[in-house]
Amino acid sequence: MVIGAIVGSIIVPSIWEELQEFFASEPYVAVLVSQKTIDFEIPIDFMDGLLSAKMKQQEDVFISKNGNKVRIEQIEDFLSEEKTAIIANRLTTDENCILVIGNSNSTLTNINLDIFLGANNKVPFIMPIATDDNLLKKAKDANHNAILRMLPANSRQADLIERLVSKFAPNRKVAIYGDEENQSYSINLSRDIADKIRKKGGRIIIEELIGPSNSFYNSSFIWGLESIRPEVVIYVGVSHHGLLLLDQISELDISTPIIFTDGCLVTSLLSNTWKIPSRAFILSPAEFKEENLFLPSYRPIGEDAYTLASIIIKGSDGTRKGVRDYIANNKKDLSFVGKAGRYEFDPYGENEERDYFVYEIVGGKLKPYTDY
Repeated sequence: MVIGAIVGSIIVPSIWEELQEFFASEPYVAVLVSQKTIDFEIPIDFMDGLLSAKMKQQEDVFISKNGNKVRIEQIEDFLSEEKTAIIANRLTTDENCILVIGNSNSTLTNINLDIFLGANNKVPFIMPIATDDNLLKKAKDANHNAILRMLPANSRQADLIERLVSKFAPNRKVAIYGDEENQSYSINLSRDIADKIRKKGGRIIIEELIGPSNSFYNSSFIWGLESIRPEVVIYVGVSHHGLLLLDQISELDISTPIIFTDGCLVTSLLSNTWKIPSRAFILSPAEFKEENLFLPSYRPIGEDAYTLASIIIKGSDGTRKGVRDYIANNKKDLSFVGKAGRYEFDPYGENEERDYFVYEIVGGKLKPYTDY
């Protein structure tokens, strides 16, 4: 929290110039996404869905219950921890920012949440992508009840992965690789998965982060030791280093089944699984229908984020306090069935009505998997 405040107080001129246009004299909803990153399609798909929903409504603004117009402003954070802290600090001080939707991963969301929680006039916050369990725990401890998480928390993903491990690894010997790029997501989910596997009598043979400073090859010698060789690989991270993992596993011709968590739900990863001789599986917070199984996407979640924001603005007076009070006091009224599933929030903002789905990746497409 302190780091975010310090970074936010040092405004780099070029960044400040980019942000000036967002601080106007009318209320707006800020959508913080990272669309200018290579091979990370999740925020791009999400924003496509949100803008598509906006176009269907043929309205450029939300309308509050008393007729106030509320703009939607997209702000690029480039997956940068420094830039997102600067943006979050400026949004906190701008009273016309009445609601924030973001970010593209749990690490950036954690940074922004700390800044929002430290403000006197707390910013209402919708989390459409981040699944780190600690996010809502922090909000609860700070008594900030205007936080909503649209996706199931990591704990539900960990439960499901443990069940898959029991299917693929009879001796429960497991390798878990996290992602240096999104540690808030990777470390917490990896440890939750490891804990649940150990409680069922399993063993974690490898648990490490991979990325710019560490490679899968650093633990590759273990795969040559038959007595302790892992029976299943779990990758907890986003697609960029998931693609690297596929490349390196293919070079060693490892045939162990691999399970990807939801951060890898992108077409670029699916289309590269042909490189490995093993079966590959992936978890998704959204159910994909038969007609579009070949297109895994966060687009429906983007459409649902627009719907959720619209319900909130229509029920409020279009001010930050009004939005905050409406979310805090009317969570039951925010229930709806969207494109990606049902949304029904508990008193702390957790979506109680959603779980994860398991798909096998076959020929670059998704095939529902229920045999566990």
